[in-house]
Amino acid sequence: FQFPWFLIIIFGILGLAVTLFLLIFSKQQ
Repeated sequence: FQFPWFLIIIFGILGLAVTLFLLIFSKQQ
């Protein structure tokens, strides 16, 4: 069984996207 590195990459990209979205959303208010 190989470790699913693609899951870490996907979660990492989603995390960055959510962080950027929250930063932009907080700046717009």
